[in-house]
Amino acid sequence: MVVEGNMVTRWLVFIGLMLVFSSTLHSAEQKPLPKSVVLTELLTKYIPSLLPVKQIIELAYERLGIEVEWVELPSMRALKYSNEGRFDGEMIRASSVVNSGYDELLQVPTKLLDVEIRMYCLTATKCGDIYNKNLIVGHNVHIKFYDLLCRKHKFQCNSFYPYQQALTPLIQGKVDAIMSTPFELFGSINEMSPMIYQSDLIVKIDAFHYLHKRLAHLIPKLTAELTKMEKEGLKPDIAKQAIQALEKTNKIVPVY
Repeated sequence: MVVEGNMVTRWLVFIGLMLVFSSTLHSAEQKPLPKSVVLTELLTKYIPSLLPVKQIIELAYERLGIEVEWVELPSMRALKYSNEGRFDGEMIRASSVVNSGYDELLQVPTKLLDVEIRMYCLTATKCGDIYNKNLIVGHNVHIKFYDLLCRKHKFQCNSFYPYQQALTPLIQGKVDAIMSTPFELFGSINEMSPMIYQSDLIVKIDAFHYLHKRLAHLIPKLTAELTKMEKEGLKPDIAKQAIQALEKTNKIVPVY
């Protein structure tokens, strides 16, 4: 009888815990969506070719009935403040950057962008030997991922605040090479530009939208909307377009 009583008690406790869990899960699912979110981004100010990414994010929120407010902040400060919950999230970030200590940010698991990073030089020799320790490499100070690459490959790096022309530090002789994406070079090359040599691929990364964990309940809905938009043809291949635009300038010479 004692054994049977213990079994009944255990079953009652188990059922009670399941009811509590079910109630908590249901409550989370029913959590209302916010009327607005505040997201940080500075990239489109200096890299207009990334505007479609911003528009894709805005449209996904709009389809959920959520208004987006954008705040311009330097890259590291934006990441810190979003992680602290002062803002709701980041427009796009590489996962390796967020995973380097920003544990309060959660990824919306729909890739928004794939990015190729290469070196660009004025001579084929320098871009053919990009791991030469004497090479001085420039990059955009607002892109945190470049700092990770500089440390990983032990590049001698100088960061620059964005110029109107991404190649300006290179053309002015301040660096031997510019570490860049096609998005940064897009629009900065014209008929007067010199021939630019392009190195082999350093790395290709995926970029995602990130939200503070307090908005975790929003992630499945955003993911669903972004997936629908892709099926509807509302999510163009921006990376491919940027690469094709560079090739059409006839100013880019691969050295690999």
